Amino acid sequence: METTRDLDRRWDDLSLKDQFAELRRRGQAADDWLRPRLKAGDKLRATKSVCGSREASFTFSHWEGDRIVSTGGSLIAPSQVYSVNGDVLRF
Repeated sequence: METTRDLDRRWDDLSLKDQFAELRRRGQAADDWLRPRLKAGDKLRATKSVCGSREASFTFSHWEGDRIVSTGGSLIAPSQVYSVNGDVLRF
């Protein structure tokens, strides 16, 4: 089990096939864990679903399909959430 920061450190060493497999695995694990637990107002540390984005702080608003939506309107993939209310996630 590892955090998103751990995965980022080894990302370039993975083959493209392994990168896609890791994203699918991590995405499903994160969604399964986050969906029943996130409540409006929860504080997230994550990377937005925009290429080249950096990690930032967000406040959870709601789900839109398979994405988390912040109060500011940012879309966040569940697999890119590092922490919720200060608790670091490992999948």
